[in-house]
Amino acid sequence: MLLEEVEVMEVEFTRWLNESGNDWAVPSYPELVSRLSSHYSEQTGSKVNIYEFTDYRALKNLQKLYGKNGKFCNIGEELEGAVKSALSYYIRFYSQQQAQKQNKALMKAVEDYCNDTKTDEMQDYCSQQNSMLPQSQAIQLSAFSMNFAYEKDLQQTLCMQVSELFPGYDIFGGVEVGIEYPIGSRKIDVLLEKNG
Repeated sequence: MLLEEVEVMEVEFTRWLNESGNDWAVPSYPELVSRLSSHYSEQTGSKVNIYEFTDYRALKNLQKLYGKNGKFCNIGEELEGAVKSALSYYIRFYSQQQAQKQNKALMKAVEDYCNDTKTDEMQDYCSQQNSMLPQSQAIQLSAFSMNFAYEKDLQQTLCMQVSELFPGYDIFGGVEVGIEYPIGSRKIDVLLEKNG
């Protein structure tokens, strides 16, 4: 991750704290995440910046290390537990940010599918809906209106509704990895993993 992207993550985390009604945490939580980065760097002997982490599982493992019974629980409990709380809030932010990226990618895939492979009747229907609704709602309506004539239709609709159909699960590795996941000479349509 580039330095600018790391700085963006810290700024986005700060904005998310404000927008999610946790403005009381803005003065300290972004700095506490940086403080954890420094501590973890000292412990591992290599430069680590939590804002550079791109793997949810790595963040969850870090949370365990600084949690109640973790190796570094004494650091996590500093400031009456604010240090481990800051990390928990960052992980929640990161998770929501990744979910938004996945949703955008899925919606783009559905939109591309609607625009590229529909019959004339379905294209007319989608165009009509797109003119009457905000874009995101029109894409959703178009996707839900499709008949499951093809396995791909079912797969895309399933991907759009993972959180509703399978609470507590996410698409493994995001849409770039978990859809059409190769297993030997075959592929799994949608591979899910338990979040948290």
